[in-house]
Amino acid sequence: MRQIYRGNMIPHRRIMVNLYWYGLVVVGLFNRLPGCVINRVVLGDARADLGYAVIIFGLVGLVGWHLNDHHKFLGSAAVAGRRKF
Repeated sequence: MRQIYRGNMIPHRRIMVNLYWYGLVVVGLFNRLPGCVINRVVLGDARADLGYAVIIFGLVGLVGWHLNDHHKFLGSAAVAGRRKF
C-alpha cells in the first residue's frame, strides 16, 4: 500500500501481480504432497512419493525465475533514471 499512497503505480502493480502468481504456484506445488487427493490423481498411489521431487524442482524453478526477474527489474530501474521506485 505504501507504493499506491505515493502514487507509484508501476511498482504497486508489479507487487500485486507477483503476489498473486507466487501464491498460486506455491499452493499448487504443495498440493503435490503425498496423501493429497490431487497428488494421487496425477501421480497414482504407487508413485505418490514423486510429489516431493515435483515440489523441490518447482521451488528451485521458482527461485531461479524470481532471481532472473528481480535482476531484470533492477536493470530497468537503473535505466529509467529519475523514475520513483
